Amino acid sequence: MSQKTAKEALLNLINKASGKIPLRDYMGFCLTHPLHGYYSTKKPLGKDGDFITSPEISQIFGELIALWFINFWEGRGNPPNVALLELGPGRGLLMRDILRTFKIRPALLETLEVHQVEINPHLKKDQCAAIAPITVSHHTTVDEALEALKGKTTFLIANEFFDAFPIDQYIYKDQRWQKRYVTYNTEKDAFEFQDEIFKDPFGNCAFPMKPAEGTIMESAPLVENLFREITKHLNHQGGAGLIIDYGYDKFCYGDTFQALERHQKANPLDNPGLVDLTVHVNFATLLLIAQQHKNMHSKLETQGDFLRNLGIDMRTDLLAKNATDSQVKQNILDATNRLVADNQMGELFKVLQIWT
Repeated sequence: MSQKTAKEALLNLINKASGKIPLRDYMGFCLTHPLHGYYSTKKPLGKDGDFITSPEISQIFGELIALWFINFWEGRGNPPNVALLELGPGRGLLMRDILRTFKIRPALLETLEVHQVEINPHLKKDQCAAIAPITVSHHTTVDEALEALKGKTTFLIANEFFDAFPIDQYIYKDQRWQKRYVTYNTEKDAFEFQDEIFKDPFGNCAFPMKPAEGTIMESAPLVENLFREITKHLNHQGGAGLIIDYGYDKFCYGDTFQALERHQKANPLDNPGLVDLTVHVNFATLLLIAQQHKNMHSKLETQGDFLRNLGIDMRTDLLAKNATDSQVKQNILDATNRLVADNQMGELFKVLQIWT
């Protein structure tokens, strides 16, 4: 679909809402609209896409995640009827590496069902091809997938999934919080923010830091509600999950709303539906949700610490030692550094581990 067609559809949505829509609705349109949404129509991953994820960087990432699940499975006495559910599987490379590693435990692979949540028809084909001849059951929503996994021990992996969920933003102006909307400026022929006073449900005493003028606060109710459903499912059915994403582990103010196009930052209000829109994940809140279940264990750490604790350095050294080409060896070392170094993905990315 052309940019103009997407623009007209978005303008129609704004006009029906009296000239403005919450930022959450703008993001939802741009990312998941069935005709114009970024994730519904594009192939966003890889060197030729707009961003690259950890499974695209190194096979070791998926291998170590597989070992984490194997450790849980064996620690629970090798339960049968296991389902592996991946949210936002991309091109299927992470699932490919996990299933290849599961071959060291044939009994697990024999009992395993593979499920994925995906809305992009192009990516579904890539995902099926990546793990063939193993079959995958695709679902359109997480709720649909969890319903299909009732009665099964569930392994869940979500790598860079929650950062693409729509959020609400509030800005502190004139000594009160105002909600952020998106409107259209006909004179400038551009979408822009519009902040409006609303019935303040917060109260400054609810926050540990007194906001300064212009302070922005983000809220992700869609993420929180979905994560509650996930933890409820795991707590009831038994299982383990890994939530991996860039985000923060303590309450903080700030504007993390951004757009990526061809691996570069772009204006998030330009080119609706054609660029990737993301935000940082509030892991502090997700951890609190997980801790509300008495039977659930949880641990939050950086991606660097998580991968090092699973032996990424040892696996990297082995692959590099066996590399016959000097450039291949350097690529292996560079990939691991990108995953774990504090100034790369190691510190910014967090890993929330949950298990029963």
